Amino acid sequence: MKCFVLGAILCFLPLTFSMFFGDHACVVSLKGFLTPGEYDEVSVPRDCINGTLRWNYPTEYAIVHFSPNTGKNFLVCIGKSVYKFELFDITGGIRQPITYGTCLEPKNSKVSIEIHASKSLLYQWNIRYYIDIKETGATERN
Repeated sequence: MKCFVLGAILCFLPLTFSMFFGDHACVVSLKGFLTPGEYDEVSVPRDCINGTLRWNYPTEYAIVHFSPNTGKNFLVCIGKSVYKFELFDITGGIRQPITYGTCLEPKNSKVSIEIHASKSLLYQWNIRYYIDIKETGATERN
C-alpha cells in the first residue's frame, strides 16, 4: 500500500508543479460553444516560445496567429493531438491543409492557422505548439 501511495505521489507531482508554477501566459484559450458561422480569433503572446492551445467545448473554427518576438528566423511547430481536428495553414492568405507534427514557415514574421472542430462535441481539445528559432536556414516566404 505504501508503494502505491508513493507511486501516485510521484505520478502527480509534475502535474501539480505545472499547475501552480507553469507558464500559464503561454496557454492560449479558444472560445467554445460558438454558434454556426461564428469563429474565434486569437494571437499567441509574442514572448511565448512554447505552450498549449486549449479549446473547451470546441465548435465551428478558430484562427490562431503566431508572431513571436524572436528577432531571428523561426518556424512554428504544431504538436500532435488525440482528436484529429482539421488544420490549415492560412499564412499570407493562402489556405493549405496541414498535418499534426508539422512546422510552418512565416510570412512577414507571422504564421496563422485555422482549426476546425469535429462535428461531435468534446469537453476539451489541447495541442502543444513551440517556436523553433533558427540561427540560419529558415527563410520567410514572401
